[in-house]
Amino acid sequence: MTSNPNLINPFWRSLLELNRTLKQTLCLLSTEAEVPPSAVSLIFKMEHDTGMKINCVAEYLGMTIGAASNLLDRLEEKGWTQRLRSEEDRRITYVNLTPQGMEQLLAWRSRFAGHAEAIFGKLDPQRIEALAEAVSDISLYLSEYNASYEEGKNTK
Repeated sequence: MTSNPNLINPFWRSLLELNRTLKQTLCLLSTEAEVPPSAVSLIFKMEHDTGMKINCVAEYLGMTIGAASNLLDRLEEKGWTQRLRSEEDRRITYVNLTPQGMEQLLAWRSRFAGHAEAIFGKLDPQRIEALAEAVSDISLYLSEYNASYEEGKNTK
């Protein structure tokens, strides 16, 4: 393990720049979809995480429960999501994609695939696999750090 600032600082700057440009790209693509980037992110997340609680939606998007609820209102108005009360505990509300929401997701996936090809098409498949693995590792390290940091904050 290294704590060499000559390695870590440029790496950290690269991650911050990646974050900025990725957000910019997502904004451009979500403008096409006429929803905020957080909505696009959530719809793709809900494909694999069915029945998310509203507090989990808020946590995933890094926003308050009120802001997440407002976003879900907009998605419900479009017919893309629905809220379902828990049978066991009526205080708990789950959010799911509707069939229309799944259709929208598939349309975005098709459209975004063209953009992804334009962005990453110059890379050979092995390079893309290596980058995907590195990004996955970085995401895992950050998630583990964030969880332990939050846990430490909550025990003080």
